[in-house]
Amino acid sequence: MYGLLETLVFGEILQGARVACLPLLVDAEMVMVLGEGDGRFLVALLASNPSCRVSVVERSPTMLALARSRLVPEWRDRVEFKSEDATRLEFPRETFDAVVTHFFLDCFSRGTLSNLIPKVAASLRPSGRWFLADFVEPRKEGKGTIFQHFVLRILYAFFRTICAIEGQRVVDPRGMLNAQGLRETNKKVFSQGLVVSLAWEKDFLSTFPQVDYLQETAAT
Repeated sequence: MYGLLETLVFGEILQGARVACLPLLVDAEMVMVLGEGDGRFLVALLASNPSCRVSVVERSPTMLALARSRLVPEWRDRVEFKSEDATRLEFPRETFDAVVTHFFLDCFSRGTLSNLIPKVAASLRPSGRWFLADFVEPRKEGKGTIFQHFVLRILYAFFRTICAIEGQRVVDPRGMLNAQGLRETNKKVFSQGLVVSLAWEKDFLSTFPQVDYLQETAAT
């Protein structure tokens, strides 16, 4: 049902935003995908990177079944599927070269994201990358902006009813990502700014314990 709605409303725009990151994933060995959905991005990832191993976390058993059904036999050993609620999952530290959250963060409230983002960031290895594609709440005025606001309100009403998501509007995650030592490195904009695809990189220094030099000096 979602795939049909997506195609009717957006055509190939959302899938284009998902796969925009693929050239930056060709060397990744361990990838975690949160909220994969029906598996279209997963197929594109496995086809573009013939050696990566992928951990897929998806709450919906129906979506997991769809994603599994898209895999050719030689890919199946490379993918671990977890039917889990990511907000309740304990993530391994410094395990993944890349984390992918396409149209996933926009499902949650600011409070939930403030707890989830640090845990996901900690699962990235030094210099690991976080890729996300999401909707953007428009800030400018005009007829196009009114239409974008309308589209987002309809989408959120649909997903709250059908998928029971908690989010009511898009929460800008940039400040929370920056706070975890990630910096934005790539950006592509789609549908006149309604959709954005971003790449963030984990600062190597952020993986070391932060020491307050003045306090340490005073203590000695």
